[in-house]
Amino acid sequence: MRILVPRIRPVMAAHLQHIILWRSRKPHPRRGIASPGHICTRRKADTNTCILSLDFHNAFDRIAHDYLFHNLQSYGIRPDFIVHLRAMYSDSSASVQINDTIAGTIPIQSGVWQGFPQSMALYALCLHPFLSMLDHSLQGLQVGRGQRCRSVLVYADDVAVITTHPTEFATIRQAIHCFEKVTGTQLNPSKSKGMALVGWKAPALN
Repeated sequence: MRILVPRIRPVMAAHLQHIILWRSRKPHPRRGIASPGHICTRRKADTNTCILSLDFHNAFDRIAHDYLFHNLQSYGIRPDFIVHLRAMYSDSSASVQINDTIAGTIPIQSGVWQGFPQSMALYALCLHPFLSMLDHSLQGLQVGRGQRCRSVLVYADDVAVITTHPTEFATIRQAIHCFEKVTGTQLNPSKSKGMALVGWKAPALN
């Protein structure tokens, strides 16, 4: 399993600027990551800022395998790597035991294996299109002389979204809907939270 991880690292380094990877906590050089100081500055300036914490139900277990392999192909990962990975995930099944009787097998067609070295990398690559959609659609924090900080920051499966205008909620909802549809994941509203800072005007609820 471990020999597969180095195959993915170059792809992650090239694409996943939103995610804190491995042991590095350095932001991508092309665009900064909002710090607590930046957020406090926005708060003192009495400007619109709201931080959303998104939680997905059983995030690692719901990634559809079809989406996983298609996504890896889109990154240009070598076909032989995908073939080996597909072989690992194919023919996976589960059974339910009731008392002393084991029911027929249930095919497993979603989820990345937790506890294996490559699982976090695979999940991060699957999450990346959703993060890119948000980051390119949201205005983000303006810091200093027009510098834009990223609108999305992720650690493992914890997603934080920084929005600066109530109208961006519709964009966020649409991005979540698209991500749920193509991957099979589901947002957990009861565990997803929002923190409005000074100056924030709540959007009208539909």
